[in-house]
Parts: sequence; structure tokens; C-alpha cells
Amino acid sequence: MWVGDCETFGSVSHSVECETEPNTGQTRLWHAARLLWSTVLPVARVAEASGSAGPFHFSSAFRRRYGVPPRDYRAAGRVTS
Repeated sequence: MWVGDCETFGSVSHSVECETEPNTGQTRLWHAARLLWSTVLPVARVAEASGSAGPFHFSSAFRRRYGVPPRDYRAAGRVTS
């Protein structure tokens, strides 16, 4: 779940995603992808900066969207000599 995108309803005690803008999750993952390629921030900090509820959720969502874990995505963007 993305921070700010979910609400808990009364006594039902379950979370429902409530995106306020279309593609909010995709926009956040796109932002995270840019951070992974353009910074040396640890993956946990990229998760936080992109609004994820935590590193595990972020890694799972990122893998679903891009087909690879964040660390592999970052490594693929680095130029090696």
C-alpha cells in the first residue's frame, strides 16, 4: 500500500486502496525508477522518497511493474568499464 492511498474503514479492519488521482502508484514507481538510476540512495530511502509504506512493499510493487527488483534495475542502468 502507498502511504496516503489507503483508508481503514470502521470495525471492518481491512484496508482498501483509495487512489485520489489516476495512476498515482505508477507515477510513484516512475519517480522511484528515476531515483534508482540517478542517485546512490539506498533502496529503503528510495522507497520512502517515493511514498511507499515500506521497503518490502516497494520492492514487490517495483518488481511487478518493471519485472526486476530495484537493485537489479539500478545495476542495469550503470555503465561499466
